[in-house]
Amino acid sequence: MVVTDSPEIRDTLRRIRSHGRNDDGDQVTYGHNFRMATMNAALGVAQVDKLDAMLAERQEMAAYLNDRLGDLPGVMVPRPPTDRERQYLYYNLRFDDADTQAALADHLADRGVPSRVTYQPTHLNRYYREEWGWGPGDLPVTENVAKRVLWLPFHNYLEKTELNHMVDAVRSFFEG
Repeated sequence: MVVTDSPEIRDTLRRIRSHGRNDDGDQVTYGHNFRMATMNAALGVAQVDKLDAMLAERQEMAAYLNDRLGDLPGVMVPRPPTDRERQYLYYNLRFDDADTQAALADHLADRGVPSRVTYQPTHLNRYYREEWGWGPGDLPVTENVAKRVLWLPFHNYLEKTELNHMVDAVRSFFEG
């Protein structure tokens, strides 16, 4: 979904969305088939009605995890800015030590808790390496952070028992 008040951007995106065709059906630019199916649109509209409750639930889960994990040494939990609300698409932990990421992921997997290493930095993906010549060391801060972040399970269907199991698994790694 794109929201804009610009007629030019709106018209350009409509053309791209529909194989590059203008309102007359003439293909005037490149494009794709990004038109949404009616069923997907109906589902999206129904979800919008639940959005506030879903976001509030995620904020509660994040606050719970922050409270239970925020005191671990060498671990940074996602803290919301004090001047605005934070919306949590993911929940991640960031570590002082880059070696912690893989070791904790293995520890959690052994306890039935899936986790995910964050995305590889974009500039290290093949397209950017081959097309633009980017490589390791070009964005050292990005590369450093990527080595020190781990995503934990985080969705609106997590039960309290699952959250507690995840917290216990993380704490057991750091507390021995």
